[in-house]
Amino acid sequence: IHDNEAVNGGGVAVDSGDLSADTTTEVYDNDATYGGGVYLADGSIDGLWVHDNDADNAGGVYMTGSASDLVSVVVEDNTADYGGGLLSEDQTGHTISSSTFSGNSATYSGGALYIYGGTMTITGTSLDGNVATYAGGLFVDWNSVTSLSGASSVTSNTASDFGGGALIYDGTMTSSGTDWGTGSSDNSPQDIYTLNGSTKTGGAGSFSCTETGC
Repeated sequence: IHDNEAVNGGGVAVDSGDLSADTTTEVYDNDATYGGGVYLADGSIDGLWVHDNDADNAGGVYMTGSASDLVSVVVEDNTADYGGGLLSEDQTGHTISSSTFSGNSATYSGGALYIYGGTMTITGTSLDGNVATYAGGLFVDWNSVTSLSGASSVTSNTASDFGGGALIYDGTMTSSGTDWGTGSSDNSPQDIYTLNGSTKTGGAGSFSCTETGC
């Protein structure tokens, strides 16, 4: 699915439904205002390769509605102003599991993921080698609640200003059993940056951060 254009979901739009595929199914070179590759609302996607798409918001995947689920999806080399890989907006019950976000870029915030309000549960998912001005890996905003667990990883992400791995601007992020990288796989300039200017080096143990610190 390639070389298409839309306001919502340049390649694919799933609204109150379920899409089952695998990562040999490619969604690429599409363009949109929301969700260059995929627009997902009140439904689930199991398996896709979403790459080289572009959008104003959410270069790869835009998630909205309640109880939207993303499973076993590869999201790589997408670009956007906000949420290079994915933008999740203002709803509860969003989940991402067994997925990969790599090589995505955001002009401003959230190279891999931009979480804007609501709740997001991330398990067994890799955020690797994504870039942005703020938060190469994960940007937490608008009083959102995000959790990382189940052998997830946040590695080798880069922010030109703050928050190579994650930036907590407004909300809460908890991490348990997550690899935040070390040495050549470390995030740059720091693993975690919070709005009050404090930083934290991530680790496999459990911890929680808000905009006031970790």
